[in-house]
Amino acid sequence: RPEDEGFYEVLIGMGASTQTYPQWILDEEEWRKSVKRIATPEQIEAALENAQKAQEGCKAKLKAGTLLSPPRPATLLEMCREGAFKLAIDLTDEVYSARLERELKLIAEKEFEDYFYIIADVMHWARQQMICGPARGSSCGSLVCYLLEITTIDPIKYDLLFERFIDITRNDLPDIDLDFSDQNRHLVFEYMENKYGKERVARLGTVALYRPRSAIDEAGTALGIPKYLCTRVLDSLIIRSSGDSRAMHTLEDTFTSTSAGKEILEKYPEILIATKMEGHPRHYSQHAAGIVVTADPVTDYVAVDARTGATQCDKKDAEELNLLKIDALGLTQLSVFEDALLLAGKDIHFLERVPLDDKPSFEVINKKQFSGIFQFNGPALQSICNQIKIENLEDIISVTSLARPGPMASGGTNEWTKRKNGKAVEYPHPTFEPYLKTTLGMVAYQEQVMQICREIGDMSWEDVSTLRKAMSKSLGKEFFDQYGNKFKEGAIRKVVCYTYCDPL
Repeated sequence: RPEDEGFYEVLIGMGASTQTYPQWILDEEEWRKSVKRIATPEQIEAALENAQKAQEGCKAKLKAGTLLSPPRPATLLEMCREGAFKLAIDLTDEVYSARLERELKLIAEKEFEDYFYIIADVMHWARQQMICGPARGSSCGSLVCYLLEITTIDPIKYDLLFERFIDITRNDLPDIDLDFSDQNRHLVFEYMENKYGKERVARLGTVALYRPRSAIDEAGTALGIPKYLCTRVLDSLIIRSSGDSRAMHTLEDTFTSTSAGKEILEKYPEILIATKMEGHPRHYSQHAAGIVVTADPVTDYVAVDARTGATQCDKKDAEELNLLKIDALGLTQLSVFEDALLLAGKDIHFLERVPLDDKPSFEVINKKQFSGIFQFNGPALQSICNQIKIENLEDIISVTSLARPGPMASGGTNEWTKRKNGKAVEYPHPTFEPYLKTTLGMVAYQEQVMQICREIGDMSWEDVSTLRKAMSKSLGKEFFDQYGNKFKEGAIRKVVCYTYCDPL
């Protein structure tokens, strides 16, 4: 729009003075005025007629992606049985057999089998070439993933839910985050290109948005506002979760409700243009980890940037187009492990053989020797570990979960440390004990929320799945409150009384 001219100049910064033509989308009358000095009336009318014909001829549609059909050396069941033998898992155990049958049935119903063949193949290859992560996130809840060696976590042993990974309401392809050493991750891309053809494999694109900090920084620079004033505003930023209805109005509220915001606004009212930048696309680039794999050439479904090899679509677009998206992340920590094992003369599978109840390992943390320990380099984890004694693997799992902004801000982390140090464990109601016993009565994991909502609150899998996704995206209180009554009603239906709930 014409009124966006100043906004546009700030967005492109130093390049603003190089453009000699209007940069907003012109309506017909504006376009006539812009070209009347260089074209005759007849030429203008002919051009408009051509534009109309071109518009009428534009009927292109992006077609939905078709999942690549990879080689199937055996059935998934046969491959899982082979994996169980290798991992010494007894599939005659009714808990394991029932879980495997349930998972394979749902995978078949959703027609996700090819996805598992593709992921299992690349992970089997990668684990022979480099150190790979044991897996994280929802895929750890899958017994099939464990038996296929996609992950190295036994979900039965740790009471992990398959429904966190795939539930009956899910129609989009599951999401498995794969971790590789960052110095060797490029080999994974090359393997997939060689396996399926370069034309069928591309890097995922992404669109970066202006966040409050980048908006203030760039607007301040473009408008010549002193850096110290911008820094004061950044130090006073109002922080909101992405689920808050005003999540993308952080700057507007900071300018009007903080002393630093009011000061800069009084001296430089033009800084308000930064509020228009917040949430606005900043630039297009290649996603750090995403790979797209298709049955036919990727360009049959979406354009590919010739310079970077990235698709002209981001994660959400890929999901809507049903394109297979794989997240192959590169971790420096895994490269450190590789280098350390090489120097020690150990093979890349050495760490997988370290027992999980190794007492000297726990003492390393208790002695506060945090340097080089993944995630424990940060102040949050160190703060918790300074208050307690690590005695087993469950403590490490709890600490890494409770060191997140949510539980720390709500006081949940502080309460857990008190209970770990001897304070009596309490539950909201006795029915919560089976789900919260391992975490001293505190909710620490997504699985616990899902189990409580499903088993106590009698909520549908669809609602439980929505809540799980909301937790992973750190949506705020405003979003979760809308499910409060559903939980209360379901709990009352199951004859559970909560002393802290208001009567309906």
